[in-house]
Amino acid sequence: MYKFASAFGLFASFFLFGGAWMGLISIIPQGIPRDAATCGLGLLFSGTFLYLLLSRLRNLYAGRGRFWAEAAMAAANLALLLAAFATIYKIYGTSAETDSASYIANSTTTPETKVTTFGDALYFSVVTFTTLGYGDLQPRGVLRFMACLETFVGYLVLGILASAVADLVQEWARATVDEDDSGVHTGLVGNQKDDEQSGGDSSNEEADGDGRDDNDARSGRGS
Repeated sequence: MYKFASAFGLFASFFLFGGAWMGLISIIPQGIPRDAATCGLGLLFSGTFLYLLLSRLRNLYAGRGRFWAEAAMAAANLALLLAAFATIYKIYGTSAETDSASYIANSTTTPETKVTTFGDALYFSVVTFTTLGYGDLQPRGVLRFMACLETFVGYLVLGILASAVADLVQEWARATVDEDDSGVHTGLVGNQKDDEQSGGDSSNEEADGDGRDDNDARSGRGS
């Protein structure tokens, strides 16, 4: 399972679902069957994305792999998800294979126009994922379900990432405090040993002085 959560699994799932969707919309009759296929593949892709993201976070917590490598893969997961939804939004606005009633409408123009560029579709994908909802672009037809699906995934992902970042900050702070406490403890132990050694040297010097006084006293009595 860990190998599937690697970079190969990430990009393979992206092209697998993308290729399957493009093939299905070209052979499935237009209408409810085609919309159902789009929604089903969207659900599968979103579930795969969440699994891959959780695998990245699990590897971070378990210490499997380097931190920045795992973080980069999590960011790649997120970028591919946004790009996948943006691609669907764009294709529905430009392809003759899709339902003409399903598109992203630009409500800032009169009359409203379809979103036909990937840049505008990606903008709508990001705004939908982060649940900002400016209202300048609005989904129509089956894309309303896809936009709701992306919003739901965005809620989950942003909550998971916020929790993960908070845990990592706490672990970092705890490790920093432990290092400081360890340094203070080491210093105290070292000072105590120095004091004990100094005390022992003083005792030895006093004992040597008493021994010399006793020898002098005996020498005086012998004389």
